[in-house]
Amino acid sequence: MASLIKVILALQHQALPPHLHLQQLNPDISLEAIPAKIPTRLTPWPVTSEPRLAGINAFGMSGTNAHAVVEAAPAWPASENDRERPLHILALSAKTPRALRDLIARYEQTLTYTTTERLADLCFTAGAGRSHFEHRLAVVGDTPASIRQQLAAYQAAPAPLEPVWAASPNAHPPKIVFVFTEATWPQNAGRRLYDTQPTFRQTIDRCAALLQPEFVPPSEGYPLQQLQPNAALVVLNYALATLWQTWGIVPDGVVGVGVGEVVAACVAGIISVEAALRWATQSEQGGARSPYEIPTPEAIHLPPPSTCAVLCAQTGQPLSPTDVLNRLNRPVQSLLTPQSLHGLATNYTHFLTSFAQPADGGEAGVWLSSLAADRADWDVLLSSLGQLYQQGAAVDWVGFDRDYSRQRLPLPTYPFQRQRYWKPSAERGQTAIAAVPGSALQPHRLSQDALLGLPVEERQPRLVADLCDRLAQLLAADRDHITPRSP
Repeated sequence: MASLIKVILALQHQALPPHLHLQQLNPDISLEAIPAKIPTRLTPWPVTSEPRLAGINAFGMSGTNAHAVVEAAPAWPASENDRERPLHILALSAKTPRALRDLIARYEQTLTYTTTERLADLCFTAGAGRSHFEHRLAVVGDTPASIRQQLAAYQAAPAPLEPVWAASPNAHPPKIVFVFTEATWPQNAGRRLYDTQPTFRQTIDRCAALLQPEFVPPSEGYPLQQLQPNAALVVLNYALATLWQTWGIVPDGVVGVGVGEVVAACVAGIISVEAALRWATQSEQGGARSPYEIPTPEAIHLPPPSTCAVLCAQTGQPLSPTDVLNRLNRPVQSLLTPQSLHGLATNYTHFLTSFAQPADGGEAGVWLSSLAADRADWDVLLSSLGQLYQQGAAVDWVGFDRDYSRQRLPLPTYPFQRQRYWKPSAERGQTAIAAVPGSALQPHRLSQDALLGLPVEERQPRLVADLCDRLAQLLAADRDHITPRSP
């Protein structure tokens, strides 16, 4: 094993270590006849067109005679993407605040020798190659130095600069609503995404192709700049929603205002994107909408209920597929009012808009934007993604980078806190268990009869809490450290 490790390190560092204690060669050995060389000093072993091979011999006193041949792994070419995004997001997490700070310190050191060309691979490995726990931090930057500066600022702060998802029995991942409005947007909105994000680009190009022959996509440039306003709104909102979902941000509900209603119906699966585009195109013709563009509820087989609810902009309450189709065929004036915002915030926590946020919606949940007129596209998009991640959203980091060529890098491992989890001995018995914080024995455990006597919606949370209590007692662990998401 020592020889195997030595060879692997030599291959990795592209250098042959000197042979120890060689003073004089046996006169009966002719190195030129073999031919062979014995390195007496550190000798370069560079990568060439020929494979680098090493042989390892093992001769045991009992007669063991083994030989292994080790070949260097093929060198991966550096990532060369035609469309690379200008910013990257580094997502770090740990089970405790102290462990998170320790992990950040390790990444600060790693970033000191990380090149800008390798930053994308580093961020990809940290996201897709690590488990994600309750205490989280996400930073956005274009160079290792900019990200390291943000990590250093976090470390210097007496308290976390941004809220992290604290582990507690009542903590839940965010419930997200996609909000589609008729907000005014500049014609170049999303242009940078179109140039550097393949999924976003493909979605827009596919929608533009569906609008033919009325619309002929330009051979160059940004298709949305050539579309009518309503059609452009539908295409852009739909492309952003598709992009978010490929990143794992799947909405629990959707709500639309004006033209946004047809996008909401499309994202919820009630109508097709083709029907949504026809609806938008027809709406440009003096407000007259053909009854054949959106099928009536009686004319189609409605899809089964979706996990994504379509919400009413006036009340914040869910709409049935029949109600959604009726509203599209007989458009009504819809606005997000303080009352509807309050109704939405009762059941949902985060609201993701394409552009503007409602002026009076600040206290109704957390509002995030995909794009903004005064900020770069990627800056807004990744900042919102980072906030969702920090507050518990399950981001699909593999999906986030699926459009780019990425390689996994060796990165810092988890900073275990070296806490003692030795189970108390039987001699100390229940006294020792009771001495553990949060693990005092409860004389009345949850029984089956008591569980069945609870309302249906309260049974699962109560059962989960009871199981966590029992596990904490069994392990003699702090009850606060036992959660359903991170055992």
